[in-house]
Amino acid sequence: MVFSLHRFLRSFINGASVKKIPGTNTNVNTTENSQIYMISYMDYTQEQAELIQRIFRHKLVHLAQPGPLSLYKGKTIVWRYDHDFNPNHLILENFSPPNITKIKPGWQEHVDQRFTLGINQFVQDIKKSVFKSDGYLDKLKTEADIREQFRIAIQDVYAPQEIKNKVTNSTP
Repeated sequence: MVFSLHRFLRSFINGASVKKIPGTNTNVNTTENSQIYMISYMDYTQEQAELIQRIFRHKLVHLAQPGPLSLYKGKTIVWRYDHDFNPNHLILENFSPPNITKIKPGWQEHVDQRFTLGINQFVQDIKKSVFKSDGYLDKLKTEADIREQFRIAIQDVYAPQEIKNKVTNSTP
C-alpha cells in the first residue's frame, strides 16, 4: 500500500501513471521519477532513494517480497525494516569487519552493510512530502507546470480509456 501511494505521487512528476507518457510514444522512466520525488519532496539523498528502490521496490512490486541480499556499489547489503520508530531509518550501516549473516538454514553470507527502513517513518515521510511547507501541495498551488502534470496524471488515473484517447490525441 505504501509503495502504491508512492507510485501515485510519483506519477505527478511527469503527468503519467502508465508506461507511456499520454499522447506520445515516450516511455515513462518510473525509476527516475520515483527518485526525483523522493529527493525533491521527501528530502532523501540520492543514495537513500537508490537503496529503497534496489532493495524494496522491484522486489515488492514484482515478487511480493524483497530478496534477502542486494549488491550496491560493490558491497553486499542486508536489509531490515521495523514497523515501530527506528533511529536507524534510512541509515546504511557499515559492518567492519563484514558480518557472516545467516540468511536461512544452510545459507550464510559475508555482509558488508545493513540498510534499515522504518515503515511508519516512511509513511510519515510520504505524508510530510505532500503537506509540508514547500511540499507537493504548495508547489501545486504555485507552479503551473506541476498543475498541468497533476491534471494529466489525474485524468490518466480516473478517466475511462475512451476519454483518455480523446484527451491525449487532441490539442489544447
